[in-house]
Amino acid sequence: MIILKPVKTIPRDQAWFWSEKWQKMEREADEAIIRGDVVGPFDNVEDAIKALKK
Repeated sequence: MIILKPVKTIPRDQAWFWSEKWQKMEREADEAIIRGDVVGPFDNVEDAIKALKK
């Protein structure tokens, strides 16, 4: 008889990334990028700050 036991291969310190909550946020971010809701990249800090203030 062979007994198979599931094993988590994700390092414990990286398991948060694969949580349902985090994956939902990743999907939302991907959708925002596709829609063009994300600004940047910026050539300098001043331009980034201006964009944040808008």
